[in-house]
Amino acid sequence: MTGPGDLSNLERNLGYVRGALERGQPRRPAAIPLLWAALVLVGFSLLDLAPSLAGPFWLVASPIGFVASVWAGRRAARASGVRDRASGRRHLLHWAGLLAALALLVPLVHSGALTGIAVGQAALLLVALGYWLDGVHHLPANRWVAVALVAGYLGSFVVHRHVWLLVGAVVAGALVISSFERDGR
Repeated sequence: MTGPGDLSNLERNLGYVRGALERGQPRRPAAIPLLWAALVLVGFSLLDLAPSLAGPFWLVASPIGFVASVWAGRRAARASGVRDRASGRRHLLHWAGLLAALALLVPLVHSGALTGIAVGQAALLLVALGYWLDGVHHLPANRWVAVALVAGYLGSFVVHRHVWLLVGAVVAGALVISSFERDGR
């Protein structure tokens, strides 16, 4: 028969196990959203200030940022002592899929099917979806980044002067704020 003392011990033990599991989860390093905040601020600013440099910037910065993010994520997971290859693979495939979808916009631009501000708007929608889904499945803080991206997308229909500077500042701010939520909880 169990008495109140046994139940109290069980609750304490379960609390210990839960705490150990939570502490053992790999944390997203703050460097990842901070890196992307910087890239967004520069890349979006270029769209307004030096549009001819924006495309080449993103063609170089996106893959470099992706590789740097993978490296930082793997390093953080290794430092935490948790080896969850399946989770790491899901993160990798999620963000690689977004990078591939963005790259698939290039043929639309070269064919003339996607021109002008619509290129940036389409990219914003894809990135917003990527952050939203990551927020739903992995890091809830990324949902707020998605909201900022959608706000920028909608704002791009009504703001006509320095829209990308404004959108870049808002999205970079959301990324900086999300960097404080290492595991998104």
